Amino acid sequence: MRVAPGNVCGERRRAAGAMLRGLVLFVIVFGGMLAGLGLEGAGAFELSLKGFSVPDVSQADYLGYIRWDYTKRVAGAESLVRLYRTTAGAEFRSVSTNGRIWLYYIERGGTPENSFHLADQNGDGIFDTKFLRGEDVAVPYWVLSMSSSDGVQAGQ
Repeated sequence: MRVAPGNVCGERRRAAGAMLRGLVLFVIVFGGMLAGLGLEGAGAFELSLKGFSVPDVSQADYLGYIRWDYTKRVAGAESLVRLYRTTAGAEFRSVSTNGRIWLYYIERGGTPENSFHLADQNGDGIFDTKFLRGEDVAVPYWVLSMSSSDGVQAGQ
């Protein structure tokens, strides 16, 4: 019996999807076990295939910006950190490099102990990785491979 090429591709896609779901489940379960043991840097992140909710910048007060050096792969302070405060008083920051926001730093309850980062790891606009307080977050490669400016000139 001859199998149509479309069916083979569909089977491969389903198998790849199942494998990805299994990997995500493994990371969440195994990572959670390591975090429970108190191991530094292990399991201190969450993944969400649908993405986490990011702050609405249009509903917050803009407080200013600072330049920040997130990576040694680029000379100087390559990233722009914009600071915001919501009407409820919570603070958050957006981090952009080469004009693309790839990270949000969110402080819950006004204390750094309740803070976390939301990162877009692959450039699809979905902030699908949550890093807990104290974890280092690396600038994703997709951000560094872009060549646009971040839209803020010196003195602004």
